[in-house]
Amino acid sequence: MPETCKTFFAAAQERFHEAVRSGGGLLERDFHIGGLGVRLRFAGEALATHLTPAFEHLALEGLKRPELDIQLWDRESTGIDLPALPWPVADSLNRGQVWRFENDSFSVLGGPAGGSLSGLDRSSGQGFFLSRPSAGCNRTTTDRPFSCSCSAD
Repeated sequence: MPETCKTFFAAAQERFHEAVRSGGGLLERDFHIGGLGVRLRFAGEALATHLTPAFEHLALEGLKRPELDIQLWDRESTGIDLPALPWPVADSLNRGQVWRFENDSFSVLGGPAGGSLSGLDRSSGQGFFLSRPSAGCNRTTTDRPFSCSCSAD
């Protein structure tokens, strides 16, 4: 299963680069979150506009090497989705549940009804967040920017 995870994360990184090309370029913002230097790398401005206000008070200048590097994009503005998931999640999606895959190195969390997806490769400090439009996800909410990824309403 570790090779499957590495292959999936490599494919997700390629999709992010496609999203950057189709979404208007790369936008990077650095923050100090939970004691870590975190770089959020956005494909275009659409998702950044909705997510960064909640973190403005944690903004960092001059971060040379982040401890966590997260690639973020949205399907709506870029037209780019993730590659097919290598894990069986259909039962959870059909029941409208949040699903999770995790092993020693990798974590992937999916929202209900095929909503947002996030993943983390702990060995490299690389992660991704893909926003997919879903019923009940209020794009104007900036006080809880990731709430749509795990909320059924």
